[in-house]
Amino acid sequence: LFGFLVLFCLICVALIHTNIGTRFLLQSAQTLSGQQVKFDGVQGMLADRLMLDTFTYRDQDTLLVLSGAKLEWQWLSVFTAYLQISSLEISNVKLIALRHSKPSPAPKLPLTLRQPVGLDLKHLAIGRLVLSEQSADVAPTLVAAGIDTSKQKQEFSAVTGSVTSNAQEHILDLK
Repeated sequence: LFGFLVLFCLICVALIHTNIGTRFLLQSAQTLSGQQVKFDGVQGMLADRLMLDTFTYRDQDTLLVLSGAKLEWQWLSVFTAYLQISSLEISNVKLIALRHSKPSPAPKLPLTLRQPVGLDLKHLAIGRLVLSEQSADVAPTLVAAGIDTSKQKQEFSAVTGSVTSNAQEHILDLK
């Protein structure tokens, strides 16, 4: 039993401390999410510095695309009450609210904003942030092709700041 535990720990460490292991874990997350999450152009390791050409998240109401993401963090903080991220730099962020042909019920505010863990993000830098709304039928195809058909759009450039949270109170300090 002890030998099995040691072997299991070594495999886990190898997965996050190697490029191959990191790609395997992210590919597994992509598969387990039913392609709701997608990672492209993975470089580096989960253990310290990870770079992604593109990260995409999609559910029925939202499409989030991060391009040129660089993450530096303390992976052992996953086992504590605070997730510690030294730096998160993203070249381009697109957050798109997806409109559906039939109206959906009005969104409800959550009863609480409590998170499972706190967050300490010391340096956040976003080159370009685009918030928009598009038809749910065409948005993924158009975004993948770099085409924006939204009528309502807000763009921000050179967003920097930090984020702190004790899991109950959240502070976003933009500069």
